[in-house]
Amino acid sequence: MRMNSSMQQLLESMNISFRRALAEAAPERLPALVTVQGCILFADQAEGCRHVSLSDFPDRTGFECFVNHFHVPYDGTPAALQQLIVRIAGIRRALTEYAPDRKFLILMSIAGGECTIRFHECRAGEAWLADNLDGYTEEAVAAIGVGGTADC
Repeated sequence: MRMNSSMQQLLESMNISFRRALAEAAPERLPALVTVQGCILFADQAEGCRHVSLSDFPDRTGFECFVNHFHVPYDGTPAALQQLIVRIAGIRRALTEYAPDRKFLILMSIAGGECTIRFHECRAGEAWLADNLDGYTEEAVAAIGVGGTADC
């Protein structure tokens, strides 16, 4: 797991350990996933994005990040942050069950009263995030690896 200093400060200010909260999270429901053109997508997002296809993007990662994202209001409270972590735990578990032999990266960014969560499969030569997460100065960012031992 990687995060920028803004996310670290946010978590520290609320006395929350992301790793511990993620390990202890008990998601109530897991998101449904589907495979479309070799990409794993949120089923509900894929349904709503039928007007786009893989050929509209430079790579699979871009396609997945476009389709596999949603926005959640964020009020800045520890309870709201804990709820976001529970949602990430659900995505992580769904991906692990759906594609246990593949690696993914779940991305969370918080800015301006909103949190954006997205995911993509890890692929050589493709990336959505910059290597330097502290370059994201306007948002708190976390990247959570799924599968394997390292983030992609």
